[in-house]
Amino acid sequence: MAQLDIEAGKAMLNIVGFAAACFTVLVLLPRLLHTYKTKKDGGVSWRCHWVLLVGLLAWLVYGIIALDAGIALANLAAGGELVLLMHWKSRYG
Repeated sequence: MAQLDIEAGKAMLNIVGFAAACFTVLVLLPRLLHTYKTKKDGGVSWRCHWVLLVGLLAWLVYGIIALDAGIALANLAAGGELVLLMHWKSRYG
């Protein structure tokens, strides 16, 4: 019975982690689409972008060290989105 509880707990943990990963990646999509369409970043500072990128990279490293593919992939995807957004910010002003 205890083994079943552990497996159920792991499954629930994976579901929560997957949901968190989805939200992390999805949160940048509206800004990404807006910037692509309008060629304007909407006034988000470079400092904000850099702080977020450092945080995402730290979570990526954590995911790699902890051998947690979900955390690593989610932060890699969100970091990729942010790098693209930063590229457009530098290009379009």
